Amino acid sequence: MPRREATRFVSCSQAGAGAFLVRLPDVSVRGSIISSTDVRTECQRRLGLYVSCLSVVLDACEARGMRITQHDRLGDAAINAANATHRHNEGLHAIYTALRCAAPATNPVRLGDKGNGTPGTKAEAARRHAHLNDGHIPDIYRLGPPHVLYEWKCYTPFRPHGALGHGSSRCGGAASTTDGHSFAFGNTLEALRALVFGRVARGAPTDPPLNRRTGVGRVDAASGDYHDALEKGNLVHLLATESTGALSRGVIVLLKALAKSTKGPSGHDSTPYGDGRASPRSFFPHHLAAISSAIVRADALAIRNNAAAVSFSLSHSLIGSGV
Repeated sequence: MPRREATRFVSCSQAGAGAFLVRLPDVSVRGSIISSTDVRTECQRRLGLYVSCLSVVLDACEARGMRITQHDRLGDAAINAANATHRHNEGLHAIYTALRCAAPATNPVRLGDKGNGTPGTKAEAARRHAHLNDGHIPDIYRLGPPHVLYEWKCYTPFRPHGALGHGSSRCGGAASTTDGHSFAFGNTLEALRALVFGRVARGAPTDPPLNRRTGVGRVDAASGDYHDALEKGNLVHLLATESTGALSRGVIVLLKALAKSTKGPSGHDSTPYGDGRASPRSFFPHHLAAISSAIVRADALAIRNNAAAVSFSLSHSLIGSGV
């Protein structure tokens, strides 16, 4: 993808992106002990190096006539082809743990129940959560009033294609997903905000689509996933992250607020801190590292699984010469 290295550098410069590196192995900390292969993959991805666990199978594919590019050797193709549900769930569990550990026993946070994947259970779960937000089940919520809803998102900034943000004459201005090389979360956050909160009408109907450089032009109104919740006066927080472990300002502000609340007169902290000498003993660094580690570890596992799947295909001649 164009400007991939600049995108990597910007994303890996954000808060949380390197926090997984300070999470040293500790038998008393869940998820802190991982395989050497995954640690190597995490570091190679952070440094923009070719992923070594893919090199053997990709070399074999190239020898059989397949076209192998940097997109493949950097692990981006494996990540983009994998189901992102595991990465989403791992990160979601980590941020939910942080919220739960700082929440008072009288008003705990809850995970949104989205059923077991079948249409019937999905419909039933949507019906049960309709009083919070009709049409979209929140990832995490705390009952009010006002109800506080959290939407967790974890997208990769390394996309081979994306929206340029030019919009169209018919629909007006649109979000961009191709500015990650210029500023933080430029490939993800703008589009996620439009998805979650919707778009507010701007400009006259006869104006051209919004020019994002000058700020002049038209944006047509559109409802987001949480339109109903906002109409009901509920509070909605977008917790946006990237697969590098980068955490948006919303996540950092939330973690700092939780850390401050644990030190208040009525606050408490039920975080199970590690017993190792190198394990953090305070709320913010512990959960920052836990969230970052959960995200990058899930991607490392996806790459390792991709290598195993390609190896299986090679062994059974499912990838042949000239394919």
